Amino acid sequence: MPAAYAHYIFGDKVLALLPEHLRVMVDGSPRSRALYNIGVQGPDFFYFYHLYHPFNSVISVGIQMHHSQAAPFFERARKLLQKQFDPDLYAYLLGFITHFMLDSTCHPYILDRMKKSVATHHEIESEFDRMLMLEDAKNPFTHNPAAYCDASMENCRLIVKLFPGVTGEQVQKAIRMMKFSRGILRSNWFPKRVVLYNLSRLFQVKGMVLTESVLPYCLMSNRQLHQLFDKAIPETAALIESYDEGLYDNRPLDKRFKRNYETLQRYR
Repeated sequence: MPAAYAHYIFGDKVLALLPEHLRVMVDGSPRSRALYNIGVQGPDFFYFYHLYHPFNSVISVGIQMHHSQAAPFFERARKLLQKQFDPDLYAYLLGFITHFMLDSTCHPYILDRMKKSVATHHEIESEFDRMLMLEDAKNPFTHNPAAYCDASMENCRLIVKLFPGVTGEQVQKAIRMMKFSRGILRSNWFPKRVVLYNLSRLFQVKGMVLTESVLPYCLMSNRQLHQLFDKAIPETAALIESYDEGLYDNRPLDKRFKRNYETLQRYR
């Protein structure tokens, strides 16, 4: 998965290309925009639920979603919206589509690049996030890309309508831990960064903490990921428009949804 800032900026750029009625819906209230912003993080927040117990049922939701065909989730969401349309839930779902598209576009390249380079998964994603932040004149050592996620209980109880078996309390804890974890890894104080960097190596999550300068072996992946990122923006806007047009007529979902979030594999 590209990291949090890449997903946030990608969602912003896709939104600008959507038909007016969808843009108005998403930006129609602070809550609908907040839910769209959570949606662009897709199922990633599940990975942060009870990190000290990594093999729990909530984390498994995120793992299974990334490795399963996307279509059943979006088909189930469509049926739910047909029964009772909720613009806030729909805004969240549209953000979720942007996450699926960016993941399924970039992840096959990232996995292939890892086979040919010394770069770790976290390093590739973190360096790409660094590049995007610098392009937007943000300090990558202090900017918390998950800070905008509004984990109010009202929002979390709406989100779980799309995730049977998960509670609003669990979603809230997961999102809060995602925000906390992303924030604690940021610091403008050099000594703290040194400590965090060494801890990341110790716990084998090298790359989650940025080094002082860009890793030279990630320059190629940065360029390629940016090309994939830019290419996916209009493709995602078109996919969302297609999904919206078929929201009530039960036409088959676009074949892109037959893929998962990780690979080029297409399911029947």
